Amino acid sequence: MRLHGIGPWTAKMYLLFALDRPDVLPYEDVAFLQVYRWAYKTDDCSKEAVCKKCKKWKPYSSVDARFFYAALDMGLTKEEFHLFKQKP
Repeated sequence: MRLHGIGPWTAKMYLLFALDRPDVLPYEDVAFLQVYRWAYKTDDCSKEAVCKKCKKWKPYSSVDARFFYAALDMGLTKEEFHLFKQKP
């Protein structure tokens, strides 16, 4: 991050998508936080709250983050999320 314009977000995206590092939690990323809000039904997207909730993902945070990005790409966040759907 010594280069001008390269910050934590850019570094994490590079680690996650280019270098395929297994344990990167992109809690600064707006797209990640959008799915986080949807999946966990919360508005608390502080660094502390996200890290605490996602602690169980370690040491494979990148895998879960990629599932979050895939859910957003597939448009799943447009529907209400229920872990266990009730039969009508």
